[in-house]
Amino acid sequence: MMKIEVKDLGYQGSQRYPYTHRVQVSGDALGSDKVSAWLRHNELAHTQVGWGVFYVNRPTLQWLLLRWS
Repeated sequence: MMKIEVKDLGYQGSQRYPYTHRVQVSGDALGSDKVSAWLRHNELAHTQVGWGVFYVNRPTLQWLLLRWS
């Protein structure tokens, strides 16, 4: 079972750094790869740092939670 943890970074995104939330995917050995592939396929704004950690903006977060929760 995939576990998704979301942390609001507490600031508004800017043009230089548009990401406002940190998302960590764990619990499923392939969960991070599935989410990463889905984000790329749908051309959703994100950056990935490390295994299972993504930084996203609010619209991307909403799509991600709708799809993976």
